Amino acid sequence: MTNNSFLTDKRILVVDDEWDVLESIYDHLSSARSLDITSDRDNALDCIANNPYDFAILDIMSDHGIELLEECVKKDIPAIILISATAPRELLMTAVKKGAVSYLAKKHTDELKTLIYQLFESQEQGDPAWKLMFKKLQEITNGDFWTGSEKKWDISKGIQQRLLHSKDIVDKGI
Repeated sequence: MTNNSFLTDKRILVVDDEWDVLESIYDHLSSARSLDITSDRDNALDCIANNPYDFAILDIMSDHGIELLEECVKKDIPAIILISATAPRELLMTAVKKGAVSYLAKKHTDELKTLIYQLFESQEQGDPAWKLMFKKLQEITNGDFWTGSEKKWDISKGIQQRLLHSKDIVDKGI
């Protein structure tokens, strides 16, 4: 397990329509520098537009999950973790294509801090965040999430979405 110190400089947005889930996530991540929690779409859009975040945790099954994901990618939020009680394979694939970097079932919110730590540790080591998500998705589906060609296509679409909004690239005029 990780200690809390890696969260002390992180700014986090959490959006979910279930208050018990939000409370649980708050309990796990309360040591963060900034922790904005909301169940409201408009408030979430306002937060995304007006605050820099190190990562966002979004309920992908909500009516506005994909929309919020797209807005987070446009604002170049480096890590977007999707949460859901259950999510259809097609929706998860859509989220990957739109730039999500990880997924966690709501029943495993006690593992959230460890997942976040792993994402930032991977990033510091130069590994793409998607690598960890693909490994986890393969594990929860017993190796049956993607075929080889699907994986390559979906990865490239997700990377493409990220690069279109990356300040490092856009600022250079590439």
